[in-house]
Amino acid sequence: KAKAVTAPKYVTVTATAADGGGATASIDVVIYPIVTKINIFDTSFGKVNVTGNKLWAGSYYMNSMCVENSPALSYKGWTVTSSNKAVAASIDATGKIHLSLVPGAAITEKTVVTITVKAMDGSNKTASVRLVGLTQEN
Repeated sequence: KAKAVTAPKYVTVTATAADGGGATASIDVVIYPIVTKINIFDTSFGKVNVTGNKLWAGSYYMNSMCVENSPALSYKGWTVTSSNKAVAASIDATGKIHLSLVPGAAITEKTVVTITVKAMDGSNKTASVRLVGLTQEN
């Protein structure tokens, strides 16, 4: 039975050829704790958890959101999607979310855009926030 990992564990895996030729190869592997929860934060004025909320946006949230995993020592890799093709979403290695309006695309101030973040560690954990009234200017 596999044991739960509570902190990153560094191991070296070595394979030896079974044909008796003596060939071996090794690789260093890091095993991380599995993500149990993702939170999305607004960082524009401090750090406020906005996971699951519906926010009036304007241009306010275009680059002021970030994500954090629980546990904190779990793998820091995510994908991010936008529910509206007019809004491009990306996430960097530190967890900062970047949003931009696609050139030529139009959305109204009543358009609701859901931003969803998913952990890339195989846990399938997700978090989302809904933004209303996203604009490039303001």
